[in-house]
Amino acid sequence: MSSTAGRLFVGLTSLASAAVLVGCTASGSADIRGSKVAKSIVEQAASKQVTDLLGGGKYKVACPHDLAAKSGASMACVTTFPDGEKFSGTATITSISGSKAHWKYSLSAKPVK
Repeated sequence: MSSTAGRLFVGLTSLASAAVLVGCTASGSADIRGSKVAKSIVEQAASKQVTDLLGGGKYKVACPHDLAAKSGASMACVTTFPDGEKFSGTATITSISGSKAHWKYSLSAKPVK
């Protein structure tokens, strides 16, 4: 097991009492600008939350574009672990409340090749 996979397993194990997880999930909310949530907002917030959940260094989330501010909208992103290994993730809008979009970021347990 690579050190990255080990950290992911440890992070997931510590969350297992709350729910059965396939991967790591972070969530947040952001102001809607026009009809989108800026990709930089999703990237920064998801990076911080994944880092806080898994620890062991800084994790970086990279997404291809802004996220449509529409419930159910999603986009594929990539999370780079501190050792350089990459894992796929998905940012999804879960609901809209006024001018706020609520979203989640789900990190896959499978590395990107």
